[in-house]
Amino acid sequence: MLLDYLLEALDEGLVAVDASGALVFSNGAARRMLALTDPPPPLPEWPRSYGLYLPDSSLPCPPEQFPLIRALAGEAVRGVEMAVRRAGAPESLWVSATALPLGNQEGSPQGALMLLRDISETRRIREALSRERDWASTIVDTVGSLVVVLDREGRIISFNRACERTTGYSFEEVLGRPIWDLFLVPEEAPEVRRVFQRLCAGDFPNQHENHWVTRSGERRLIVWSNTVLLDQAGRVEYVIGTGIDVTDRRGAERQIRRLNETLRALLEASPLAIWAVDPEGQVEFWNPAAERMLGWSEAEILHRPLPLGAEDRPEALAELLELSRRGETLRGLERRQRRRDGSTIELSLWTAPLRDESERLTAVLGVAADVTQTKQLEEQFRQAQKMEAVGRLAGGVAHDFNNLLTIITGYGQMLAESLPAGDPLLEPVGEILKAAGSAARLAGQLLMFSRKQRTQRSLVDLNEIVAGMDRMLRRVLGEDIELVTRLSPGPAPVRADPVHLEQVIMNLVVNAREAMPAGGRITLETAPVLLDEDYARHHLGVQPGPHVLLAVSDTGKGMDADTLRQAFEPFFTTKQQGTGLGLSTVYGIVQQHGGRIWAYSEPGLGTTFKIYLPAAEGALEPAASPGPPHWALGGGETILVAEDDPDLRKLIAEVLRREGYHVLPAAHAQEALQICQEYPGRIDLLLTDVVMPALGGRELAEQALGRRPSLKVLYMSGYADRAVVENGILPREEVFLEKPFTKETLLRKLRQALETP
Repeated sequence: MLLDYLLEALDEGLVAVDASGALVFSNGAARRMLALTDPPPPLPEWPRSYGLYLPDSSLPCPPEQFPLIRALAGEAVRGVEMAVRRAGAPESLWVSATALPLGNQEGSPQGALMLLRDISETRRIREALSRERDWASTIVDTVGSLVVVLDREGRIISFNRACERTTGYSFEEVLGRPIWDLFLVPEEAPEVRRVFQRLCAGDFPNQHENHWVTRSGERRLIVWSNTVLLDQAGRVEYVIGTGIDVTDRRGAERQIRRLNETLRALLEASPLAIWAVDPEGQVEFWNPAAERMLGWSEAEILHRPLPLGAEDRPEALAELLELSRRGETLRGLERRQRRRDGSTIELSLWTAPLRDESERLTAVLGVAADVTQTKQLEEQFRQAQKMEAVGRLAGGVAHDFNNLLTIITGYGQMLAESLPAGDPLLEPVGEILKAAGSAARLAGQLLMFSRKQRTQRSLVDLNEIVAGMDRMLRRVLGEDIELVTRLSPGPAPVRADPVHLEQVIMNLVVNAREAMPAGGRITLETAPVLLDEDYARHHLGVQPGPHVLLAVSDTGKGMDADTLRQAFEPFFTTKQQGTGLGLSTVYGIVQQHGGRIWAYSEPGLGTTFKIYLPAAEGALEPAASPGPPHWALGGGETILVAEDDPDLRKLIAEVLRREGYHVLPAAHAQEALQICQEYPGRIDLLLTDVVMPALGGRELAEQALGRRPSLKVLYMSGYADRAVVENGILPREEVFLEKPFTKETLLRKLRQALETP
């Protein structure tokens, strides 16, 4: 009775059958589990009758696999899982069956016993765990991060798809292999081992980064977040590393950093002022060029309003911001801006709006170029063009004027020579010749301004020229004006015409004296200077290199800006009796010597003229002094005269014939060449104008010498064009007759040319 009670009390079901398969015992748990009927069907029918299914089977358990039947055949069957599917039941009951044969082990079994254990809950837990494991595995394989699990020896237990994609190795290839043998860079392996050992010792979680070497040999930088799994005793069982491949990101970060550094360097080194303001006009960026250009430092201007209102329109900044808000870009807007120190500057301004992804205005970028010096150079260029044009006009006028003066002087001298002593006409003829001389000097000043007068240059010391004029200048200035001379300690060598330099100094000193009617001080200075590339960029026509400075300063009344602009123009004067050619003559002489002159003046603060002449090298030469007149009557030489002005040609022919020369006049170069070709006798000298229509004097001389190699040549001109005289078309060693000339000058130059070997 006690045994029956105990069997009924069991949670496990118990079923016994005899050798024929007939049911001989079942307890309550078995009856509940299988819903046994009374009488039960034959044993082979049990799987179909009681709905017994093997796992993953859609048909009842086959009789030959039923545990009781297998036990009756003498087989001990353990842990066979079966589902009990009852009609109308919401879910299956899962049991684990163990069946054992009963009876003598040596003979046929006398029966069989089957023990059934309800494993439904265990099955549900196991399935849930399996699902969770599958989900976790799917998630781990799906995430972009690398996930690797190592045991305490560093062997790979888990290796997700991201690891496979990164390294090129499959999970099957790396499973169970030590990680030290696979991916680590040799020089980094010791540090990775130390990190692993700290994790195993309980120092977790931690972060670390190291490289993995892929199958193809590429290095990938991985940033790891590491943790561990503990066993029931609290010991580290597994090390889990979750990594992010940052190789491309770090490369992009390095590239962005380089680009930012490059951009920062460009902004810092840019000669253009660059700034950025927020939509309210507060400065967010201000580069060094902006500081240099406008005067405000970055510390003074950041997070403050942009000080860029035009000096006459403070509202201009708000207008610029409004244009930028509307998406407009300004290009090359020119405006005058006041700097921090109160001075003004000319700017060329560009602006552009900066917007975010939603097209909202975030800032306005501004770029400005200082065009003050450009404007000044443009003004210098316009002034130079104007002076060049006026110079060409003055040179042309002087050329024609010199021809007329030569005729007036020549016939005047002839008339004076023909009158007897005491004749009342001698005085008016003398006045005519005197006026012609004054006119000739005026024409010479015009030629000097137009840089078309022949110069006699030598290597001279500017200090000696200034010092040599000291006594004469003091007599000119008088006692109420102090003359101060400051000469450079060493020589100041220049290649120049000393007479012309003296004229420059005299004109400037006389002008300075007239600017100081109540007395004052005039300072003459010389100094060696080196004009660099920067100076040359800011001053039109200056060639960088060593120069000699000649400065003439006064303490007079000075000049305003308008007067200063016109100071060098011919015929411009502020004097009641002036001709307006003094400073223009100075300008022409300086330009002809390859130098540059600038005037600096303000009303009430005096004036300084600075002349920069190219420094010269070589041995200094003493200034050439003119020799005594040397001319004599002609000895019957034949002179071919080529002059396109008929009146002047007639005068020259008459003067030469009176002095015993035989003259062959020619109206132009072609006629002169024809005479050279056809004249049967000897021609001793060609007297030719430098500038004639169709064919110039130099070309005429070359062709004439081709026909008559022994021919001597004397050039004459009211001006020798700069391209002819200065650029070597007319060599300096050629004998040259400058118009207007007197009879004596003509005859002396003629004899000089004839006697030249």
